[in-house]
Amino acid sequence: MTFGDQAAELDSNATVRLYIPEALPKGWSGWDFFEQQAFREGARVFEAVPVTDEPCLGGPCYDFDATVGKAALAYGEQNIIELFIAQAPGAEPHPTSDLPVRRAQVEVSGLARVAN
Repeated sequence: MTFGDQAAELDSNATVRLYIPEALPKGWSGWDFFEQQAFREGARVFEAVPVTDEPCLGGPCYDFDATVGKAALAYGEQNIIELFIAQAPGAEPHPTSDLPVRRAQVEVSGLARVAN
């Protein structure tokens, strides 16, 4: 579910994607690894599909395949996955090291609470 002023700009052509690495490299914290180029290079990429058959509050809703939850939980509860949302179809995110603010990051432990 999206919400806020910018959510109104999203439609069925928007890019909504999750990046979930296979494993955290030895010696790295989830936060530190997120800022490395290798974070996305080795990540599994999951594309969302727009939800069109249900009404949504605030802005458009998107759905991910059920394998997303399993991949995130397998990555580890203390790690970070990335949620990328852009109005343009096929948009690509800026390098994580260039992000001025840490946002759109989902702690896997939060997902685990929702999934259970």
